[in-house]
Amino acid sequence: MKAKILYVEDDDSLSFITKDQLEMESYDVTHSANGKDAWSIFKKGEFDLCLLDVMLPQMDGFELAKKIRAVSKHVPIIFLTAKTMVEDKMEGFLLGGDDYVTKPYSFEELKMRIDVFLRRRKIIEEAPKEAIIIGKYNFDYANLDLSINGTSRDLLKGS
Repeated sequence: MKAKILYVEDDDSLSFITKDQLEMESYDVTHSANGKDAWSIFKKGEFDLCLLDVMLPQMDGFELAKKIRAVSKHVPIIFLTAKTMVEDKMEGFLLGGDDYVTKPYSFEELKMRIDVFLRRRKIIEEAPKEAIIIGKYNFDYANLDLSINGTSRDLLKGS
């Protein structure tokens, strides 16, 4: 089954080349040239990964990432951008981005980064759906919750 990628880039030449190369690598790519349309597309579909330019018309990539994270905690987000300042990268990660690739980029490197996130997602999807009992501990992998004697700890929040 082909991995579904939402690719948001407003540069026509770059988006044509990148989309074409991704499709030649057997990815199912949905392209949008602006953040507003990309948000509508994201809400209607189910994607395995998002590639977001930061500087987009109508809604920038950071705002789009915030909206995506509000409804999906697990879909990997890779920012593709010409913004190279450390502050920009930090903002991208703080907003829920999983990776930050600066332009110009090597397609081979981008493909490897995509593959890493898709492999991790597959491992998560193949994880046990039911709670596992280990001695006195009850581990709920789906919710990342660990409990013992009625006391629960959310492993994402640390409490």
